[in-house]
Amino acid sequence: MSFQRLRFNRTEADSIAALVSKEQGLRATDSAASKSTAMGVDLAEYRVLQFATHGLLKSRHPHNWAAFTFQGDWR
Repeated sequence: MSFQRLRFNRTEADSIAALVSKEQGLRATDSAASKSTAMGVDLAEYRVLQFATHGLLKSRHPHNWAAFTFQGDWR
């Protein structure tokens, strides 16, 4: 299974990041956008979280879902 990069996620991330100073925010894109980065910070410190992922949902069993990073790792 192959997914293409999400078309407007960079623009969306830039718009959100422009709302706060670099000291107030954490911006992790490309290879820095990983599960270890997300789990390595206290997300309760932030008011806005944006995760750009691909998702897969089966209509017969919607409780069985998956999210993918750009690299294709299961999450």
